[in-house]
Amino acid sequence: LPIFNSWDSHHGCPGPTPEPQRADPSLTAWGDGNRVPQALYESVLRQHVEKEIMTAAARSSGACAVSTHFGWRVVDLRKDARGWVVDLVPQEGSGITHYAASTEVGLSQDPAAGVDISLNGLVTVRAETIVGCDGGRSFVRKALGIRLAGKGALGKMLSPLFRSPTLYEQLRQQFEGSPEGMFYCFKKSGGPSAFIGVVATDTFFGQVLYDTQSEIPPDILQAWEKNDQVR
Repeated sequence: LPIFNSWDSHHGCPGPTPEPQRADPSLTAWGDGNRVPQALYESVLRQHVEKEIMTAAARSSGACAVSTHFGWRVVDLRKDARGWVVDLVPQEGSGITHYAASTEVGLSQDPAAGVDISLNGLVTVRAETIVGCDGGRSFVRKALGIRLAGKGALGKMLSPLFRSPTLYEQLRQQFEGSPEGMFYCFKKSGGPSAFIGVVATDTFFGQVLYDTQSEIPPDILQAWEKNDQVR
């Protein structure tokens, strides 16, 4: 892992700098041992998927035809005599824009998608098979009644991806004398732990750790709960 810089809130200055720890470059696809944030490697994966789709179609003379549509979330699914019925809406709303928010309307015009209804932003798709690979809070898994096994969450975490034209300069001023690092960690007595991860000089991701859900600010909790209901 790259260097973590921590802030000593008691003394109001940067904490001791730990020894740099980096992953073995031979174990990483990008070669220098740095971590790649999810939003960046997903964009690379999308490009790879689109390339493989075109390659497969060309090799099969069109017999292997696949279409992909990103930035949609499942709000309901059910099974009838004809198969699965899935309701989808664009991944946006609640004042929070998801980095995979839909920017295209091609789903409702795609004949291969099996769209049954498209009304007021809600798209209903028919499918023979549904794959529930939508994360730990999988809506598909919950809708099918499949329970998780093992220990549950030990706490709550808020993890936004955001842009700021001035934050990097502010961090370097606050941590003057400390080496540049990918993570800047903060802990205030009586408050949650947090860190800011540097993606680029104008792009960041953050994580704020809460022991219980009751510690999360009400406005953030309301937006999170509204979004979580449809995952």
